Amino acid sequence: MANLTYQILNKRPRSVREFNPELPNGVVRLINKAIQREPDKRFLSAATMAEALRRQASREAREEAS
Repeated sequence: MANLTYQILNKRPRSVREFNPELPNGVVRLINKAIQREPDKRFLSAATMAEALRRQASREAREEAS
């Protein structure tokens, strides 16, 4: 448990691209914002994150359609 706590507090999280290299850039940005250590850099609420996810999904759908 001490090791996990140390890693959370002192190490940067692994890039989500390591888990799924094909994630769109917009999704990677949203995930990175959601996992920021500093609260003022994260989404203000679940509702604002949900809205950002909806906008990103809409953007991707438009890109795929064109």
